[in-house]
Amino acid sequence: MKWLMMIKVNNLIPKFLFTVILLLFYACNNNDSELWDNAKKDYSNKDYENCVIKLQQIIDSESDLETIIQSKYLLSEIYLNEYDQYFIALDYLNMIIDEHTQHELAKKSLFTAAYIYGNYLDAYTDSYNYYNKFLSLYPQDDLIESVKYELNNLTPYLNKTKSLINN
Repeated sequence: MKWLMMIKVNNLIPKFLFTVILLLFYACNNNDSELWDNAKKDYSNKDYENCVIKLQQIIDSESDLETIIQSKYLLSEIYLNEYDQYFIALDYLNMIIDEHTQHELAKKSLFTAAYIYGNYLDAYTDSYNYYNKFLSLYPQDDLIESVKYELNNLTPYLNKTKSLINN
């Protein structure tokens, strides 16, 4: 009879562990979802400091990849538009470009990074390279006309730089 009892207990252990793991996984994802919702509320209320804290917590949690990517992008938007911290914004955009190449926000990040280089930092060569990368990666995208427009606007600056180097 003892051995029958041990078999029943041994069968319960994997089920119990599976249930505990499932509950922990759900709790982590639920926490990220709640943090994301609260971060969006903070952003809407222009409470950027608390929004940044929550978004960084989501990134550090390393659980839900989609929410992490969206958090990185929203952080780049905050640092770009609210704090004028262009290099920090570029750091987050480049994380998305480099680590999540197939995600839709990688395309948006590439365009935004090119725009920051050209229009905020006067880093025309970097801007030119990012726009050309966009052109080669997404030749059929709706933003292609904007990319061509920006490249056309960069040409005088690049020509001036070349002439200064050659003299």
